[in-house]
Amino acid sequence: MTKPTLSVAYVVKNGGRLFSLSLASIQNRADEIIVVDNKSTDTSVRIAQKAGARIYKNISKNEGTLRRYALSKVHCDWILFLDHDEIVSTVLAKEIVKIIQSKSSKQAYMIPYRNHLFGKELKHAGEMYSMLRLFKKDSVYITNRRVHASFETNKPLGTTKHTLDHYSYTSLLQIITKFTIYAKKHAQEKYEKCELVTPQKIVLYAPHLFWTRFIVKKGYKDGGLRFLLDMSFAYMEFATYVYLWYLYIHNKNARK
Repeated sequence: MTKPTLSVAYVVKNGGRLFSLSLASIQNRADEIIVVDNKSTDTSVRIAQKAGARIYKNISKNEGTLRRYALSKVHCDWILFLDHDEIVSTVLAKEIVKIIQSKSSKQAYMIPYRNHLFGKELKHAGEMYSMLRLFKKDSVYITNRRVHASFETNKPLGTTKHTLDHYSYTSLLQIITKFTIYAKKHAQEKYEKCELVTPQKIVLYAPHLFWTRFIVKKGYKDGGLRFLLDMSFAYMEFATYVYLWYLYIHNKNARK
């Protein structure tokens, strides 16, 4: 009987050092590595080449489109889909190998995340969650969203015991830059869905989000630096509705 095979797939834009660490964490477990490069200007392509990955170019602003393209290039039985800042621990890698070699009826697996802020693990207020990232080929579909397009399935679903280390927040500048990009994409989605913008949304939604994350859900228990993260989330919420307001004004003037 042929042993099941594993593809590891990425969509990358300027992954840098974390991308190198992510590849190293799974390289010896993968039968193939697929990297879709979205116009990187750093050494990401060279890093992928060094890891023996098959590299494809695809320039798109739609995350769902990029992920679907990556899946179209996969040849193995199982797929582990990673972002450049996600690192697979030794125990999780062993569990993944055990899963794909087992005769379980599950065709897809949620993986719990362990998020890090400036290298410190976060344990409260929305930073403890699981995502569908390990699945059999052709067992998932992808939501059509501009930001955080997710994998979904109607097949039997399980959850791994071990966590995936996620280093999404590496510096304050990186967080603000990323959240500004997210705000623009969120605003475009809301505009396309004809969501109205009001003064209340611009003024009140951001402080409400900060209060919920930092106080109500006890984000403060992660320490003082957590204040910066939740303020950044509030900034993203504020910027989203400012950009949405701008889109309505700009497009109204363009039609005149």
